[in-house]
Amino acid sequence: MTDHRANGALDKFTGRPQQGFGAWTGDAKSRFDGQFKEAGGIAKDYYGRAIQAVDGQIGRVPANLQPTARKAVDFARQRPVVTVLGLAALGLLLSRGSRR
Repeated sequence: MTDHRANGALDKFTGRPQQGFGAWTGDAKSRFDGQFKEAGGIAKDYYGRAIQAVDGQIGRVPANLQPTARKAVDFARQRPVVTVLGLAALGLLLSRGSRR
């Protein structure tokens, strides 16, 4: 399990009770904070799963490209926001190109 998955599970686990407590007491800020923490935990968990899946596939890459693939995975681990935004932009460009 990656650090992102562990942190995501912890955030999901702590966000739900905070959200419930906010709903029970009528504190909208506490409820929102709990929802935000839970959603962030879910996102971290999915990101960790994706990194773990890609990391498991590096062995299938040709031997001469494995060091480059390892650098790309390490970059994604260190800069998750940049990675997600870059992949979203790439997906947007590819989807627009396929419509023509």
